[in-house]
Amino acid sequence: MKSSFNICNITIALSLFAILACVSCEVDPFAEPDDSGQFIKFFGEVNDENGYAAIEADNGDFIFTGSTNSTEDGSTNILIAKADVNGNRVWQKQVEQPLNQTSKDIELLSNGDAFIFGHTTLSNGTTDFLLLHINSEGEEVASFTYGDSTKNEEGLGLIPSVSGGYLLIGTIENNASDKDMLITKVDDSGNEIFSNTYGLIDEFDAVTSVVENEAGELVWCGTLNRNGTQSMRVVSTDSLGSLIWDYTYQEEINNSQSVASDMKKITGGYIITGKSFTNSGESNVLLVNISDKGTFKWAADLTSTFSQEGNSVARTSDGGYTVVGKILTTAGTSDIYLLKTNSLGQLLWSKTFGGEYDDSGNFVKESSDRGLIILGTAKVNNNNVIEFIKTDADGNTPGDGGEK
Repeated sequence: MKSSFNICNITIALSLFAILACVSCEVDPFAEPDDSGQFIKFFGEVNDENGYAAIEADNGDFIFTGSTNSTEDGSTNILIAKADVNGNRVWQKQVEQPLNQTSKDIELLSNGDAFIFGHTTLSNGTTDFLLLHINSEGEEVASFTYGDSTKNEEGLGLIPSVSGGYLLIGTIENNASDKDMLITKVDDSGNEIFSNTYGLIDEFDAVTSVVENEAGELVWCGTLNRNGTQSMRVVSTDSLGSLIWDYTYQEEINNSQSVASDMKKITGGYIITGKSFTNSGESNVLLVNISDKGTFKWAADLTSTFSQEGNSVARTSDGGYTVVGKILTTAGTSDIYLLKTNSLGQLLWSKTFGGEYDDSGNFVKESSDRGLIILGTAKVNNNNVIEFIKTDADGNTPGDGGEK
């Protein structure tokens, strides 16, 4: 339920943002310090910005990454920002290259530096995986590209490998102009160890999330598209691509069409979020729990008055789950939609955050103090900015009446 705090304060904040955007090329509408520990902040410039992933440093600061799209020439660059424990901006930087690039994920390194992963455009117009190594001040230490220069590779996720190093997760065009999954493994210095493609012949493999289990097997989720029907799909392979199991779950979720957006490894299995579709074409947040062998455990179709979808899921320390995505409003725009369930997917509470225009939640994670970190995108005066939210464990922000 949206509290009056969210509407009023965000409207004020967005109005202030619009005023500042007219007089300065750099925007920070929440520059004044606060020490509440919960906040709603905006980061960006007068271009279009989108936020995709965030990490929490050992000292409680946050580093997050996304993209910034120039409103003048249409070019895209990587945006990196650091905020303190109260969301106040420490620094914000663009990683500028001659051609377009974007980042989708970030991982903290043991020395306080970070890897940022995405993809970059080459001089021939194709795209390759891009891995950036930055220090704690956001300065570039090194950069690496990986891929076949004759094909398009798109970076999606970066995960530490159980055997050391990191797995770069994404997609690559196959000879049929469809997409297969591509995984490149690198060591701690960014040197490539191997690169493998994973796909089933003559099938379209839409991958959104990949995890590695304790045995070093890869489990990836995505959406199977057949004859106009979409189904959540989860596949497990060994590190060389040999199939272990392959499941879709349409029958288990009442024969509804479904789309997978994110998956996380949990004790004894995996938790997946996305959306399911009603007969009238509306969508609901979908939460699915499967075993470590891919067998179905339960599904929660988290219905609401308006269409909504889940984009990111996280396990919380109390054994439940939190999902962030977006929900349609009566005005026809979208708000950030945050919800919490118990360990069986039963809804405990939901919150919305938004202003006059479109907002969408792209990332959620539990913080070290058991609050929730949300990263998303807000539209202000026809421009997108990064929206960074920190709530308490119940989804409340300062001044919130605690409605659920």
